[in-house]
Amino acid sequence: ATLADVAAEVDLNLTSIRHYFQRKEDLVAACFLRSTDVLATQVEKARRAGPPEARVRDLVHRYFEVRRRIRIGEHPEVIIFGDLRSLAEPYAGKVWPAFVSLFRQVRDVVAEPEEIDKDRQRVNARARTLASQLMRSVFWLPEYEPGEFDRVELRFVDILLNGLAAPGVDYRVRAAHIDEEEPPAKPSRDAFLPAATRLINHQGYRGASVERIAKMLNVTK
Repeated sequence: ATLADVAAEVDLNLTSIRHYFQRKEDLVAACFLRSTDVLATQVEKARRAGPPEARVRDLVHRYFEVRRRIRIGEHPEVIIFGDLRSLAEPYAGKVWPAFVSLFRQVRDVVAEPEEIDKDRQRVNARARTLASQLMRSVFWLPEYEPGEFDRVELRFVDILLNGLAAPGVDYRVRAAHIDEEEPPAKPSRDAFLPAATRLINHQGYRGASVERIAKMLNVTK
């Protein structure tokens, strides 16, 4: 995306858009903040929906309703948060506090205050699962028509709250096999692929580099 592309979308020239945003990063940061505010409004309403399970159901419903309205043109699009890590300073410093505040609101949805104090790590994991699955739904929801969103929402929240196993099934996670063999002295080409994947997932495309991938594998570039 460039400022010129955005200007063309709204029939303005580059000079006009720079009256409001000097740099592309200014515009991107504003998009993140507006989108965070949209989601925070839904989360704040869900926090008043009753006990945790009712709050989760309410939040999922509100989020899917926003996505439905976006699809039919009744609500402006919200930005995908996957690129948030690629935002450099000082712009990241403007956006991250709002995003962290949003996460804390989600944490208040999934648990009562006393549970947060007692087992914050477990509650944080629960909140991350809810937030990440909602935000990632933008990649698969386009496979469904807006009229199907109610049905999809019910299945989605059922899996979140009850898991994948059928009632009465003894589902146990099995430990993964660990290869005890010593790694090769010189990593093969394929060894770079998982290292690059982990780094890109963690830091975004812009945050990853050949130098950092090599450092993870303890080799020179």
